[in-house]
Amino acid sequence: MKFRSGMALAAGAAALCLAFPAAAADEGRTQGSEPKREEAHQKTKERAIAHIDARIRILQDTQACVRQTTDNDGLLACHVQERKRSKELRDKDRQAFQVPASAGKP
Repeated sequence: MKFRSGMALAAGAAALCLAFPAAAADEGRTQGSEPKREEAHQKTKERAIAHIDARIRILQDTQACVRQTTDNDGLLACHVQERKRSKELRDKDRQAFQVPASAGKP
């Protein structure tokens, strides 16, 4: 009998410990921050979709290039062009996500 009551007590204590951090986290949120999160989330989704669309265009152009080529030199040129365009896209996206050096300083 003692074992069961001890287990019940331990389970209750564990449930209380797990419930309080969640309640404290909810109290920290303000009503004004939720629309900002939604807006930031929407902008991130739009950037991700734009990146995917750009990548698809690059791959479709590369596919057309490969289909038109008749020799290995043409395949190499298609590959080089695809790699160059992919790198430019990556570099452009990295610059867009970088935070200016003065942003966090007073």
